[in-house]
Amino acid sequence: MRFLSRAWSAPSSIGSTFRADVAARSAVEMSSGPIGSLPDDAVKALESSARTSSLSSPLVVTGKSGIRHGFTLGIKGPASVALACDVVVSEPPTPIDETKVLSLFIKVYDVNANNVVLCAIPSLTSEAKKLASQYKMIVLEAPDKEQALARLPNVLRKLPIEK
Repeated sequence: MRFLSRAWSAPSSIGSTFRADVAARSAVEMSSGPIGSLPDDAVKALESSARTSSLSSPLVVTGKSGIRHGFTLGIKGPASVALACDVVVSEPPTPIDETKVLSLFIKVYDVNANNVVLCAIPSLTSEAKKLASQYKMIVLEAPDKEQALARLPNVLRKLPIEK
């Protein structure tokens, strides 16, 4: 992915001159990221799907590194994070690239999460899907937030979440 491109500079100049090539950036990079938390009524509905009453939105956990990580949704177990879920929305709606998968992986590795769900609105690129699969993430793609929330209970029901 190309964001900075070398601009021409006279041979006598010291150093290099760079300019931002905004057209080379994907729309996903310009505006995509995890949403902070879900509405309380959505969390209550999801708790029954996850068979727990300890679902938090947002979930903020301090990792092994000492850094505090935030997840859109999660369950903190006694010794580890039982569930870490990020809902990532791309505006305008374009596929989300692998940088969001890498970002989530770093967070879940640091907090030792047992189950990882990435809700991508509207979708992931093929490279991001391959990476998520390699990192054993469950991916939920939906065209909008409402459909993502409607599909999330089915995903949570299938997870082996320890209380």
